[in-house]
Amino acid sequence: MWVDYHIHTTHSVDGYASPSVMCRQAIAVGLREVAITDHLDSNPSDEGAGRFDPERYFRDLDPLRTELADHLSLCVGVEVGEPHEYPSIVEGLGAWPFDVIIGSVHYVGHRGVHASLFDDLPLDRALSAYFDLALQIASCRRVDVLGHLDYFQRYTCRRNMPPFDPCRWEGPIRAVLEAAIKNDVALEVNTSGVRQAPGVCFPGQTILTWYHQMGGRAVTIGSDAHYVEHVGANLSDAVRLLTEVGFNSLCVFKGRRRSTLPLPRVDH
Repeated sequence: MWVDYHIHTTHSVDGYASPSVMCRQAIAVGLREVAITDHLDSNPSDEGAGRFDPERYFRDLDPLRTELADHLSLCVGVEVGEPHEYPSIVEGLGAWPFDVIIGSVHYVGHRGVHASLFDDLPLDRALSAYFDLALQIASCRRVDVLGHLDYFQRYTCRRNMPPFDPCRWEGPIRAVLEAAIKNDVALEVNTSGVRQAPGVCFPGQTILTWYHQMGGRAVTIGSDAHYVEHVGANLSDAVRLLTEVGFNSLCVFKGRRRSTLPLPRVDH
């Protein structure tokens, strides 16, 4: 069964299509289950800070879930930036029936990974701080999935910085993976990097191999779609990669309880 566990809509400040449009596109491209995971970013530097409204969110998504039930399983999720830094906000999500919570690094202090981080700090210092935050997210026990572990490559590539070599950061990355395994946090394979620089999934084969060797088996796949044409994009790349590494299942969630599905088959 094809699933996409990372989709944004107009409930995110950077989303460009309604939940209805995104879900109908999911059906059109053959998906059977999706998680809408709009942004909850609380860093004061983010233009979406304070914008996420769970009441409005569920009021929009619940009827859609019922309407499309014969064609699509719709999970209601949220992507939280730096959840360990805003514990009261994250704990408040417990009042709502979310299916899945993704935790991601979006800001290092006041510097957005997508904005000024790699302009303001030397590359090694920026990455050291980034992986430290990823470790804290994987350790905080407030999320179900660790999002796009090395997606910063989008922004280092745009600046013509050296290609990211995970082997240079093996120690910090393994610490993140170990924390995720220990705290039962799944690892997302995010396909947004396939359709833009650097042309790879986040994370790629090296990190996924380490994770598998360490005993990690809990993975999700997501397009990180913000535009309708990106719903389900490049999921087959993620499945091929996971199959090559040795994975045989994907995680899905209902009411924040995890179960697994067999990896879909793809032609090589």
